[in-house]
Amino acid sequence: MNHLRVTFETTGGLGGMTMTRTIDSDMLLAEQANRLCQLVDASNFFNLPIAITYSGPIRDLFHYKLIVESVGKKHTIEVDEPAAPSELKPLLQWLRTFKP
Repeated sequence: MNHLRVTFETTGGLGGMTMTRTIDSDMLLAEQANRLCQLVDASNFFNLPIAITYSGPIRDLFHYKLIVESVGKKHTIEVDEPAAPSELKPLLQWLRTFKP
């Protein structure tokens, strides 16, 4: 398992609030770190475009910014929730609900 550092920023929703959290795989339980690595790999994260936008109505829309750093790699994407590719959705869900 590679070391991962994920910065996850959420903006929007009803209150338009911004929430940012950084998750370092070295600080997680082994099971959690493995799951995070699996989700990043399954999402093909490092090959996703830097911007994935939604062109429909934007009322109460969630917008995510993800920065994933791994050994020798760093990639940033910004994605509107309705436009998120299916392979990215499990990672977004895990990051939204993760409790350290």
